[in-house]
Amino acid sequence: MAKNAPTSLRLTKELLLSLPGMGLEDGFRLAALANAWVRETGDLREGIRAFFEKRPPRF
Repeated sequence: MAKNAPTSLRLTKELLLSLPGMGLEDGFRLAALANAWVRETGDLREGIRAFFEKRPPRF
């Protein structure tokens, strides 16, 4: 897991901590917002770039 993007790991931990007690609809809404936000990060761009360049990402 340490090789994964730090932004996505942090966001996943925050989501998992906030979901208990939350309704299904609110959980899906929160997950959709998080997904949209993380797609705007440099980590995502680096991951895609590294994939196409066939090299490990540098986060």
